[in-house]
Amino acid sequence: MKYLRTHKETKGKLQEWAQEDRLVLGLLRGLIYQILRQCPELIQQIYPEVGHLPRYGRLGDDGDENFLIPSPPTSVPGLLAILRNACDLLISSHARLCFFIDGLDEYEGKPSDIIELIGVLRSMPNVKICASSRPWNEFEHSFGQGGSQKLYMQELTKNDIRNYEKDEQGAELIHEIIEAARGVFLWVVLVVRSFQEGLTNGDRIVDLQKRLRHLPRDLNEYFEKILLSDVAEFYRPQSARIFTATLKAQERLPLMAYWYMDQEDPKYAFGLDVGPLSLQKTNLRLKQTRKRLNACCKGLLEVHFLSKDGVLDMLPSSILFGWKVDFLHRTVKDFLVNPETEAFLSCWSPQQNLDVDMSICSALLSLIKTVPQEREYFELSGGVPALLHLFFLHSRALNDNPDCEVTSLARLLDNLDATLIGHDQEIGQHVYSNALYALLTQEGFAESCGLMKYHVQFLHVCVRFGLSRYVDKKLNSSSLTCEAATARVRILLRLALRDTDHVMVRLLLRKGTDPNASVKGGTNWTLFLNDIHTKWGPSVHSKPNESGLYHCVQDLLEHGADPKAEICVGPVTLSAHNVLQGTLVPEHMALIEYFFTDPVGASHIAPKVSIPEDSQDMTKEDVGVKEQKRQRSNIRQMIVAKLERLGHQSG
Repeated sequence: MKYLRTHKETKGKLQEWAQEDRLVLGLLRGLIYQILRQCPELIQQIYPEVGHLPRYGRLGDDGDENFLIPSPPTSVPGLLAILRNACDLLISSHARLCFFIDGLDEYEGKPSDIIELIGVLRSMPNVKICASSRPWNEFEHSFGQGGSQKLYMQELTKNDIRNYEKDEQGAELIHEIIEAARGVFLWVVLVVRSFQEGLTNGDRIVDLQKRLRHLPRDLNEYFEKILLSDVAEFYRPQSARIFTATLKAQERLPLMAYWYMDQEDPKYAFGLDVGPLSLQKTNLRLKQTRKRLNACCKGLLEVHFLSKDGVLDMLPSSILFGWKVDFLHRTVKDFLVNPETEAFLSCWSPQQNLDVDMSICSALLSLIKTVPQEREYFELSGGVPALLHLFFLHSRALNDNPDCEVTSLARLLDNLDATLIGHDQEIGQHVYSNALYALLTQEGFAESCGLMKYHVQFLHVCVRFGLSRYVDKKLNSSSLTCEAATARVRILLRLALRDTDHVMVRLLLRKGTDPNASVKGGTNWTLFLNDIHTKWGPSVHSKPNESGLYHCVQDLLEHGADPKAEICVGPVTLSAHNVLQGTLVPEHMALIEYFFTDPVGASHIAPKVSIPEDSQDMTKEDVGVKEQKRQRSNIRQMIVAKLERLGHQSG
C-alpha cells in the first residue's frame, strides 16, 4: 500500500484528477492527523475547544516535531464524527480527497465497523479510496463485487515468488522449505498458501522465514492447527456437520447439496415444491455456499467443477451438478477419521452422526425437486440419474440402520417417487421411466431381467438397491389383486436373484412367490441357475459372495425350486446339481445335497421359512448368526429323518 501511495504515477494521476483543487492523502490509522497536517486551518473548526495547541498536543505520527494535534476520541462514533466534519469542511472548499487504507483485516473490532467507516467516506463527493485486506467474506461482499476495481495480490506475486532464488535470502528460504517438507508436496502447497497470505500483507522474506518456522511440520498437526485455531467457535458445529457429511458421502456431493444441508429445518425438503430454480438464484446459492465452506473448513475442503464432456456440460444449468466438494487431499480425510479428530468433532456437534444419511438424502431430494424441467436432465448423462443413484445408496444405509424407523424411510422414498411423477407430469416424454431405467442399465441388468424401459417402476429400483424394509412395507399395503400382486412379486424376485440379495429373496419368497413360475425366458429358478453359471461357473475366475449365493440357493430349494431343473448352455445341457456343484464351495454344496439325493424327503425335512417381524431391523452379523443356527437345525432334522426312515425300513 505504501508503494502505491508514494508511486509517482499515482501522484500524477491523482493530481490530474484533482486539477487545480487541493489534494489530501491519508492512511486510516492517521486520517485525522494527515488531514489536519495538510490543512491546519481546520483545527480550530474541528477542535474549537483547543486554545493553545502545544498544551494539548502530541508528537505527530511521522516524527514531525513542529506539528502537534489533540488526542482524538477513540470510539468509532467519535472518529466518524470528526472525519465527517473534516471532510465536509474540505469538500465545501472544493478539495478532492484520496485515502489509502491498509490492512482492513488487521484492525481491532468488528469488520462491520470498518465497513461502516469506509461507507461514510465513499458516500462523500470528490473522494477516492484505495483499500487493502485479506479476502474475508465481509470485505469481499462489501467491496469486492466490481471485478474491474479490485485485484488479488497473489495473482501479481507469481514472478516475485519465482525470483526468490535470485535473492540470497530467497534461496535460503527455498532450501528451508525443501528440508522441512521431507518430500511431502502437500505440505509445500499449504506453506505457499500461508506465504500468499503473508505477501498480501506485505511480508518480507525474513517475515516469511519466521512464518515458516512457526508452521507445524507434521501434516496432522497442521490440519489440527487449522481446525482449532482458524475455524471460529461460532462455525464449529456447522464445520463438524460438513466434514461428517463429506466423510460419509459414498460419492462426491454437489456443492448445492451443502446449501440444502445447511437449512435448519430437518423437514425442509418435504415442504419444497417441485419446480426449477432460476439460474440467478442457483448462482447466488452456489456463491453463498462456497463462502460458508471457506469460513467453516478453511481450505480443507475444496470445490471443483467435474466435467464429463457430455450432454450435461452443454446445458445451461450444468453448474447445479458439476460443482462438487472434495477433500484438499486424501491425508485430510485420513486426519478426520483419526479417533482424536472424531472426538473433538463430536464435541462440536454431538448429533452429527445420528442423521447424516437422512440429511444427505434430504439434500439430494431437494436438488432433484429443483432441477430444470427439461428432458435432457433426466437422461442417463443428464445429471438426475447420478443424483438418484447417490440418493439410493444412502437410502440403503438408512434401510440397514436399526435406529432409522421404517416410517421415516418410507416418507423419504415416497416423496422422491412423487417428485419424479411431478416432473413427468410437467415435462412428459417419459422422464420418470427414463431416470429410473438409467439406474438399472449397468451390465445389462434391466434387459437381463426382462424389464422394458417404459415399464420400469419405482419399486424395481428399490429392490435393486436392497431396500428390503421399504419393499416389505409397500407390498403389505398394496391394493393390487392377488394375481397382479403375484406377477409383480415374480418380477421383483428376478431382480433380487440377479444381485443374489438373499435378504430380499427370502422376503419375496415369503410373500408366496413360486420360483418355478414362468417368467420371460424361463423360470426364476432356471434363469438364476443360468446367471450363476455364467458369472461364477468353473471356467470363470471371479468368485461370488459365497454366503449370499448359498442362502439364495437354499431358500429357493426350501420354497420348492425344482432340483431336477436343467439349463442349456450352447449345445450342452446342465442339471441344477451340476451348476451348483460348479459354483458353490464344497461345504455349502454338502448342506443342500439332500435336496437332490432325496427330493421327496427334503420337501418334508425343509422347514418353512419364518422371518420374525423384527428381522428387518437386525444387523448383518445377527442375520448371519441366525443363519448358522438354522443350518445346523436343518442338518439335525435331515439326519433324524433319515435315521427314522432307516428304522422303518429295517422294521
